[in-house]
Amino acid sequence: MKIYYEGEFVQENTIETDQNVSIKLDEVHIWSPEKPKFYDVEVIYYEDIVESYFGLCKYSIEKDNKGILRFYLNNEPFYFNGVLDQSYWPEGLLTAPSDEALV
Repeated sequence: MKIYYEGEFVQENTIETDQNVSIKLDEVHIWSPEKPKFYDVEVIYYEDIVESYFGLCKYSIEKDNKGILRFYLNNEPFYFNGVLDQSYWPEGLLTAPSDEALV
């Protein structure tokens, strides 16, 4: 497995296919909505190569200074903004039965 950040090689690890893996990075670049920093990863198994990406962040539920439980992202309170654009379709639960049904 090879890891890259902004096109630069970070590290390479050999892993067993039947094990969970923890990887320690010397320098961590934290993901946030304001600064979406992603690592690229290549997983190589003989001649097969799978490429993907990932971001690292910390999330938690903590009490604020008034004792109210809040969602925290990277040790900072995070406030969600937006609407839920989702419907219920008896034919497919959360999936519309056809494109025409969405119009």
